[in-house]
Amino acid sequence: MINVVENFLSPQYQDHLEKIMLGREFPWFYLDHTAEPNYETCFPADGMQDGFQFVHTFIDQGNLCSDRLSLVLPIAFALMAKEGINTESHERMKANITFPIAGRRDGSFKPPHVDTLRANTITAIYYVNDADGDTLFFDNYETEKLNGFRFEVRQRIQPKKGMLVYFDADVLHTSEFPATGARCVLNFNFVQ
Repeated sequence: MINVVENFLSPQYQDHLEKIMLGREFPWFYLDHTAEPNYETCFPADGMQDGFQFVHTFIDQGNLCSDRLSLVLPIAFALMAKEGINTESHERMKANITFPIAGRRDGSFKPPHVDTLRANTITAIYYVNDADGDTLFFDNYETEKLNGFRFEVRQRIQPKKGMLVYFDADVLHTSEFPATGARCVLNFNFVQ
């Protein structure tokens, strides 16, 4: 189940989010990886390339981590109202921003991951801006002798401002680093 909803928010709120999150005053925090470091050893795939990102955590493990939660709550409320997804139990809400990295290889992707193995959890990704650096969803992976894993892309989604994608949180997914400019997304995990 991978659901794509274009123009999820009003054009005015799309612009507001983009202006705030890509502006000078929004607090971002550096991470030297995009997925937990153990994923790199669990999935030593050809084509995988990790790098840095900046994050802002609003809620983690149900705990408030930011004084800017009101900025993203309209997305949770809209997801409940428009799509019927229960957003009352927030496991995690965070923002990620990535930039082109040195040595970026065409066709490479960040370490594939699942957001949580917690049962009955939905992941939602909201695209703050138009960008390259697609989101990739995988069907399965197969071992290939000692060469790691081969990932089969089930679906590829290009970031488009105002679009929201939601899916079961245990779906294996990742994204590509952008080739040009910033790629900014909001990531939500809601226990159903």
